[in-house]
Amino acid sequence: MDIGTGEVQLLTNEISPENNIIGFMVTDFDEEKTTFVYVDNQQVLADSLKNNQEYSIGIEGLEDAHSTDYKSKVQFYQTEDDTEDNENVTLFKQVRCTVK
Repeated sequence: MDIGTGEVQLLTNEISPENNIIGFMVTDFDEEKTTFVYVDNQQVLADSLKNNQEYSIGIEGLEDAHSTDYKSKVQFYQTEDDTEDNENVTLFKQVRCTVK
């Protein structure tokens, strides 16, 4: 599922138990809305993101973040009324990172 406008670029090639940082940059996101970021279905960030700015998220201690049986997923979404529980998603992006 990849709806809405905007792009996500992962700046981290792979994660490992020694490298627990996911770096990313977004473009064409609505900077006025809160972007909810999840790593393997666990919220790691809820903030207004600026386009073309680099961000880093620490994922140490997240359950399943280092599973090697699938690629770890990072999800970004914004909602119509700027609350996490709103069902009307206006932007949703998903990228996957390699786990070492």
